[in-house]
Amino acid sequence: MFVQDRIHYVIDFNEMLERNEGAESDPVRFEVYHRNENAYKPHFVNMGSFRTQKDASAFIHHDFITEYDEWQIFRVDGKEKREVWSINVK
Repeated sequence: MFVQDRIHYVIDFNEMLERNEGAESDPVRFEVYHRNENAYKPHFVNMGSFRTQKDASAFIHHDFITEYDEWQIFRVDGKEKREVWSINVK
């Protein structure tokens, strides 16, 4: 079952990415930022835009998160941008 579960997980993840193509131009979107100073990434970098906070969170949790990974999700509504979720941010 493990192999079959992993196959379905990858299929679901790819469908989520396809569902969010073009989200960076939506007036309301969720932007994901990542930084890992331990891996020579000293600045937050935009990793993608998503149509829902659930999809943005799924993107972050698709991989192992170390204590050095810092993630943020911002809700962008027109010109207003506010943080709605973060993990390990110093």
